[in-house]
Amino acid sequence: MNRNVPSGSVCQWYRNGAVISNANSTAYTANVSGIYSVSLTNANGCTSYSEPVKVKKYLDEISGVMFNGSYSISSWHCLNNNSATLSVPFNAGYTYKWYRDSVLVPQTGNSFSTHSYGNYYCVVSAPGGCSKSTSSITLGSNNPVLVPLSTTSPCAGTSVNLEVDLLYKINPLYNWKLNGTSVAITNNSSYSFTQGGVVTCEVTDTNLCPGSRSTNSLSLTFGSLPNLSVNGISSSLDDCDNLYTSFYLMAYNGTVFPIPVYHLFVGCYSFCLLQTTSCFTDYSGVFSASGTSSCGTFNTNSIIIRKTASGTVPPEISSSTTSSCSPWQVWVDYGWVAYQWYFNDIPIAGATTYYFTVNKTGKYTCRLFNSCGSILSDSLNADVYNVSPAITSTKGNVICSNDSTKLMAPYNYSSYQWFKDGVLIPGAISFFKYASLPGKYCCRVSKNGCVTNLFSDTISISRVSPITIMPSAISGDTLVCPGASRFSYSVSQSLSYAYYYWTVPAGATLVSGQGTNHIKLVFSPAFTGGNLKVQFSNVCGSGPAQIKYINSNAALAPAGISGPLSGVCNSTVTYTLPVLNNVLGYTWTVPGGMTLLSGQGTNTIIVNFNAGFVKDTLRLSLHVV
Repeated sequence: MNRNVPSGSVCQWYRNGAVISNANSTAYTANVSGIYSVSLTNANGCTSYSEPVKVKKYLDEISGVMFNGSYSISSWHCLNNNSATLSVPFNAGYTYKWYRDSVLVPQTGNSFSTHSYGNYYCVVSAPGGCSKSTSSITLGSNNPVLVPLSTTSPCAGTSVNLEVDLLYKINPLYNWKLNGTSVAITNNSSYSFTQGGVVTCEVTDTNLCPGSRSTNSLSLTFGSLPNLSVNGISSSLDDCDNLYTSFYLMAYNGTVFPIPVYHLFVGCYSFCLLQTTSCFTDYSGVFSASGTSSCGTFNTNSIIIRKTASGTVPPEISSSTTSSCSPWQVWVDYGWVAYQWYFNDIPIAGATTYYFTVNKTGKYTCRLFNSCGSILSDSLNADVYNVSPAITSTKGNVICSNDSTKLMAPYNYSSYQWFKDGVLIPGAISFFKYASLPGKYCCRVSKNGCVTNLFSDTISISRVSPITIMPSAISGDTLVCPGASRFSYSVSQSLSYAYYYWTVPAGATLVSGQGTNHIKLVFSPAFTGGNLKVQFSNVCGSGPAQIKYINSNAALAPAGISGPLSGVCNSTVTYTLPVLNNVLGYTWTVPGGMTLLSGQGTNTIIVNFNAGFVKDTLRLSLHVV
């Protein structure tokens, strides 16, 4: 703002009728909203006043967020189970963005209602791009929390001090309760109990927040003994990431229990037999502790630890023996989420509990599952001598007529005698027998002091001859377009042979049908041709191959155009390309300065060059099937 001033006159500026200190220049810069005016006093002492001017500075009225409730302390406001309206001054030209905990909320007005706790503020923007952020206010709950000031499991004859922790308060009233029954109503936030039970406290503070609110509950146990804990957990724990798990003997208020002597143990294996308050292990298992405290001797709760971290000691299969004349029961740690037993590394159907009955000779393992993965136990190699042993064949049940297979019984018996088709085989008294003739084989075994003359199961061996014939002629396209859809090829179904082995040329992919008499192929754009082969196959190998040559019908790039490359100015010249198979037509493209006289559509053309021809390219395109 400025004013023309006659020589010798003095200016004085005013805001809202009040003198602005040191504002005596002919011009004044207003940076605060208000009603401005100026007076002029001439050399004769006469004073005149200007008309007032109203100045509005954008966002001047924006400062803090207004709260419609009355339950507040400083910038904190009570929102216990209620809603509140937040607002800032309104201006039609302003835009509003609200934030809760620094996250934009979907509100664009100068006010809105909310029932969510958090730290709120508003960013107000005015025309011209200027903006201003309000100060923040906090909407919160004022829930009381009951905390112990001493152990909640003291020895008999002592007391437990409890206190209510309340974030904001104005002369609250405390109703202390034991097992749901009021025992004291006081203005004191702490109270001492000498009896065991469940303690809560109901807090009423009508000066700050409406209604009454109850604390959490705490259980008091007098004369009780310590609790075994892993990170506050006292029942079962899935330790997924740690190689070692640490145990602590804890008092019920969460502090380490002070005892002179105790020890931890898992199963029959003792750990940490020294005077200490913690112990660690890399085993899974069921853990507990025993010892002596000021309240007497104790045996703690048990904690099931399920560990699957890399490097963890595998769970142990517990067994009373590794060999027996009859089946027996084995087991792993109980308390896991799921189990799966294996025999010789193959899952046993239905074996999904923590125990299992071993009923045949072999290797047993168990996979134990928890919430974050699984771990495989150690293995138990068991011998069960009253169960017929299984016979295995190194080459299966079908062998080639010029070959033999090795039959094997378990090697842990005392004596063996092999039979073929029920007839004793002289001299076949080892745990293995080579068989080259077809028939049914079994082995009679015995175990000193346990089983005599126990027959194995029976295995049938059959023979086939080498293949000497080839499949029928291959049916299917001989000329293919690379990159097109699938192509089918087949041979006649054989009554003698069931397996067909196909070999495809380079650039071809067998999509389906290997082993059958009918296949489907896909040819890549790079396919240029090759042999497709098929053979009958059995355990003796593959027979002679039936072969079909497949040609590629891919487009050809013209090459080898013959004709003069220089000295052609103002002359008639012939250009030609050798004849190619599968070509339907030839398209020649001549540049400027050259005239095609004849031969378009053939492999030979005659052209004329004019006198001004300098240099250019002659092009040829082929059209194939």
